[in-house]
Amino acid sequence: MQLPKHQLYAIAAVIIPLFILFLVHEQGDIVLAVNRVHHPALDIFFTYLTQLGDGIVFLFLAVLLVMVKFRYTIITALVGGVHALLIGVMKKGFFSHVPRPKNFFDAEAGLHFINNVNVHGWMSFPSGHTTSAFALALLVSLMAKKRIVTALCMGYALLIGVSRIYLLQHFYIDVFSGAVIGFLSTLIVWWGLSYVTLPSWTDHKLVFKVSLRLQPGTQKAPEPKPSF
Repeated sequence: MQLPKHQLYAIAAVIIPLFILFLVHEQGDIVLAVNRVHHPALDIFFTYLTQLGDGIVFLFLAVLLVMVKFRYTIITALVGGVHALLIGVMKKGFFSHVPRPKNFFDAEAGLHFINNVNVHGWMSFPSGHTTSAFALALLVSLMAKKRIVTALCMGYALLIGVSRIYLLQHFYIDVFSGAVIGFLSTLIVWWGLSYVTLPSWTDHKLVFKVSLRLQPGTQKAPEPKPSF
């Protein structure tokens, strides 16, 4: 499974600017800058949008893809598993002590919190939602093989990353690292399966057939005769 050139360009177009931004800013600066641009409409938008970065989205996508190709369902499940394993080990193992913005800044920072949003205090690194979003974005774009889909998917993933900063759930480094891990999760599975021959049935899809049966005692209406 080779990566088309436009996929490589898309990855570079996302990672390189994010990396440069990471180099030129101190930790916390971007969080404060984004958080100050708060507005009631943005509060609502990002509160709901960020839910699309939840790992459960992998399950919904996997179910939908059985109607496209079983192969895609298997790939989606594997990517979901790889990314969940990486995030679990890092967040709950190596970096469980890392504070989130809520516990990092003091009261003088004047952070804007949104009502009814549960802002966590620990296990900041990396951003799980961002990892899921970028893994899904690359996976869908690889399956679709269309530039417009790639652009839309990358836009979706970037917005998920912004939402995590806007909602004070993560620092920029958490989001940047999540993007890298998300891409890697999909690439590991995609390239790994290029060395595996999946059964032929995985190229098929689930088809629902609906049969219409006449009730007893009813007759099929005669077809009209052609008139000359």
